[in-house]
Amino acid sequence: MFTCLSDCKDIWFDSKTKNLPSKFIGEDTWVQFGERGVNGYSHKHNLAYLYNPFPHPSVVHTVNSFEGLTFNQEAYALSVLIQWIWRSAIRKGEKIRVYVPGIRMRKLLMAYLVK
Repeated sequence: MFTCLSDCKDIWFDSKTKNLPSKFIGEDTWVQFGERGVNGYSHKHNLAYLYNPFPHPSVVHTVNSFEGLTFNQEAYALSVLIQWIWRSAIRKGEKIRVYVPGIRMRKLLMAYLVK
């Protein structure tokens, strides 16, 4: 399964990628990054996370407007990634492969796994 912004997913389905098998790139392999954690993807073992989430600026501004509070954008991004990964076969205790090409997201995940 893979994720990216929904506006960008059509790039993967255009004529240049028609040579990719639909088991890798297709409507049934794209899982929205914010999809609820249901068991519908618990059979997926190969994951590609092609997204770099940032919260809406108004949320950051609202949280930061309270004295003593600071919105942690890195924790937000990591929680989105972990929730997305949890939709896969890992929720059944099975091994998975995760491809995270973005440097920021890969560093966040690796730092979390090392702890």
